[in-house]
This record gives sequence, C-alpha cells and structure tokens, in this order.
Amino acid sequence: MKTKMTLTQMSWHNMKARCRAADKGLHKDAKTYKNIYFEERWLVFENFLEDMGERPSKEYTLDRLNNRKWYSKENCKWSTRKEQSKNRSVTRFYSIDGVSKCLQEWCDIYDIDPTTVAYRLKHTHVSFKDAVTIRPRKGLHGRKFKDEPSHD
Repeated sequence: MKTKMTLTQMSWHNMKARCRAADKGLHKDAKTYKNIYFEERWLVFENFLEDMGERPSKEYTLDRLNNRKWYSKENCKWSTRKEQSKNRSVTRFYSIDGVSKCLQEWCDIYDIDPTTVAYRLKHTHVSFKDAVTIRPRKGLHGRKFKDEPSHD
C-alpha cells in the first residue's frame, strides 16, 4: 500500500524531478532549468526538512530567491504563488516616485484592475503613474465605459 506524501515531501520530490529532467533536457522548461541543481545534502528528505521546515500550506511553493543559483537553504524559501510571480525573469517592474514594484503590487496599492492598466499603457499615451492612479470612469449602473484618461 502506498503512503500519501506530505506537501513538503511533494515539494522536495518535484524540485529533484525538475532538476533531473532539465539536466537530461526532458523538462518542458529545460532551458529555464538548465544547470540548476540542488545541494547534495538535499538528496535526503530529512536534511531538506531540517533546512526548510514544513511547507506552510498548499498555497506555498518552494521558491529560489535568485533564479540563477542552486536550490539551497540560503537561496530558498516558502512563497505563495503571488510572491513567487514577482521572482520570475519575465516580471517587469515599474517605478513611481523612485519606488519600484511589479504591476500587480501597484494595482493592489491603488485598487485597480491590472487589465485596465495594461489597456491604458498599450492604447493611450499616459505615464505608468497615471495609468495606475487615474480612477476608471463608470457609466450608468456602475458599468465601466471604455477607459480613457482625463486630459485636465
């Protein structure tokens, strides 16, 4: 009878599988994972558990702080998918008044939908700051009209 893996064991197993598959060119993101390894002591689950602790919940995944470095105690932490999305090589950062954050962080701060900001950046000639801070106009019954920034 198979025993069910814990969340922590699944993360450990998946980390090793990604590295091994990438090393053989078999992982779908093999180019991304190329030359990414884990420290030798993590071949043993108990060592991984000692270094990382239990995975807090299913909302968390194993995240490398620097994606160009190995999986190791110094380079890994448990992160939510939202936190981890900020650590991707394709994530763009935007600055407002000298502070840099990713799009989702700015949208959370200004309580605005990221698709509204993306539309404004693509179809209008406003700055990023205006794209995030100008409130969407609403039509009758609270429905949003096609968004255009005001030209005050």
